[in-house]
Amino acid sequence: MKIVISATFLPILTFATLSLAKQGKDFIPVEVLKPHKGEHKEYTRFIGTTAADKSVQLYSYHGGQVKKLFAVAGQKVNKGDKLCDIEAEKFQLAYDIAKLNKKIAADTVARTKAHVSRGTSSRMKKDQDNLSLFNAKKAEIEAKKIYEGSLCLVPFAGIVTERQIDLYDELNPNTETFHIASLEKIIAKVEVSEQEYGSFKIGNKASLSLSPQRPAALHGEVVSLNRRANQRTKTFVMKVEFANKNKKILLNSTVYVKILKKSYRNSFVIPNNAVIIKNDKTYIYEADDNKANLKEISIGPQLEKNVVVLKGLRGDEQVIIRGGEFLKNGQNIKITKVHKNDS
Repeated sequence: MKIVISATFLPILTFATLSLAKQGKDFIPVEVLKPHKGEHKEYTRFIGTTAADKSVQLYSYHGGQVKKLFAVAGQKVNKGDKLCDIEAEKFQLAYDIAKLNKKIAADTVARTKAHVSRGTSSRMKKDQDNLSLFNAKKAEIEAKKIYEGSLCLVPFAGIVTERQIDLYDELNPNTETFHIASLEKIIAKVEVSEQEYGSFKIGNKASLSLSPQRPAALHGEVVSLNRRANQRTKTFVMKVEFANKNKKILLNSTVYVKILKKSYRNSFVIPNNAVIIKNDKTYIYEADDNKANLKEISIGPQLEKNVVVLKGLRGDEQVIIRGGEFLKNGQNIKITKVHKNDS
């Protein structure tokens, strides 16, 4: 869901300004600002949900009875943690035997190789021993997989998203035991409209917060854009990846994502309230020699409290940002405050 940010150009009224305008004073007090030129960035805000960038399903490959359980859903875990005991002692013994068989096969290959070099053994014997070593390695890998499955061994740090077994369950081979998701990085999924789809690219910078009012908690970038739209919503799924520092953000959370849409280089920005709209054209008042001069401009996107000016400004103007609502072109003014541009 996209958050639509709109700004209405409403004049800011002050009692003193209104009084002077009604009394027909010789001047109108105004406040001015010199437009700032530089690189200005346009962002779009979205509401999204978080998911893990990677996850794994653990299995009991051989089956057996669940003797012990050490974790529940929602529990954070570290790489190498043992989450269960499914007759693990039996499978550890099988794994130890497999390792020993591999060592014996490797020693046999080494001895046969020496005999072949001396001419006291055949190459066929060497090939047979190499095949035995290959089979021993394969058996060790399988025994290791079964043993680690009997312990529900965690392959990376993360969180238990689901526990699929209970104590004393009798498991069949290849039974699912735990589902683990990584918290090192998270993916925020947001939906982009057809109109805005072309405005975003992989690599665009983004920030994430837990509410619109709170500062950004994480910073990341766009990593994928679906090519096919959802037929019901006519939107495209965009994925944004964030390094999840200190594991602050949990999975399946609602988050607020701000994504860079476009950068405007060497452009001016002025406050929204400096812009005047007349007959579908946009203007500003420039303070020039104690007079207010109406000046037509062309504006671009709104950047929160400011607006990008595409044409019409030189950069040395003093743009009237307070008091302009009562002005007429050429009217006498008095500058009461010069604002520092910190946009």
